[in-house]
Amino acid sequence: MPIKPLPNTGAVSGLKETLDFFGDPSFAQRRFETYGDIFATKLLAQPIVFIRGERAINDLFSQSNSLEGWWPESVKKLLGRRSLANRSGAGHKARRRVVGQLFSSAALTRYTPSIIGLVDELADELIAANAPVPLAGRMRRFAFAVIATTVLGLDAGSREALFADFEVWTKALFSIPLAIPGTPFAKAMGARQRLLNRIKAVLQEGSNQGGLDLISGGLDEAGIPLDDDDLAEQLLLLLFAGYETTASSLSCLFRALLLHPEVMEWLSSDVMASPWPATTSPQSEKLDATVLEVMRQTPPVGGFFRRSKQAIELADVAVPENSVIQV
Repeated sequence: MPIKPLPNTGAVSGLKETLDFFGDPSFAQRRFETYGDIFATKLLAQPIVFIRGERAINDLFSQSNSLEGWWPESVKKLLGRRSLANRSGAGHKARRRVVGQLFSSAALTRYTPSIIGLVDELADELIAANAPVPLAGRMRRFAFAVIATTVLGLDAGSREALFADFEVWTKALFSIPLAIPGTPFAKAMGARQRLLNRIKAVLQEGSNQGGLDLISGGLDEAGIPLDDDDLAEQLLLLLFAGYETTASSLSCLFRALLLHPEVMEWLSSDVMASPWPATTSPQSEKLDATVLEVMRQTPPVGGFFRRSKQAIELADVAVPENSVIQV
């Protein structure tokens, strides 16, 4: 088929598009309906290509050597220049190797008792509730408790003190990056510094709580031990990555079960027959199938960005070199 030119919204400055993007949940959907599965626009003066659909996404994955990672400026600044997410090449691989030790099978086995305790606390709280519980907010708090306890070894009081700043920080990750006092971004930058200070304090205590002993002595790409500033930024990224996907998945799972009581009934006998606490990983085909189907219908990660290092073709549409692509 002949290669087609890239459809474009015609945005010049991108101001109106930016306001629509932050204010309209159907921003991309409405434009896909107008322009097709691939279109270009501008957000915050940044040209950006939105794509969807099996063919376009498969074409993107098949040309990975022509792509590199990319993040909006707000994300780059709030994650930090040392962060794994903002690195590439040898620096990225070295830090990924270090933080990957926190999720080895041995590490996950170590975390099991703490996770069981947190699950029991959550179950008791939900059972004892006399009124409906806002699940999305509660799942965010639970997900943060899991990652902060298992990785950082924080107790309940320390977790609560950190959680308020963490919420401020995460809510501004995708925001207009203007550090004017009072703006969400400025508040998030302040919260970020307090979070990093607390994480570094935990590192400097040297108590090797949680999984911290697994990354002590981690080396960078030059074979030099990572300093506390570097480790703190990697741990902040892990807090976000573990928190966001877990909270989203749990919230969507609860919502799906509440909307489909017949699935809850179908699942209950299987779950109730499983031992608890689960010191091993019991196999429950029904539970696995339910979780996977919820994640298929409502993915915990809403999308990602890439930048084209050279001109590429997606679903017979020409995408120029140096294009930022949002999937």
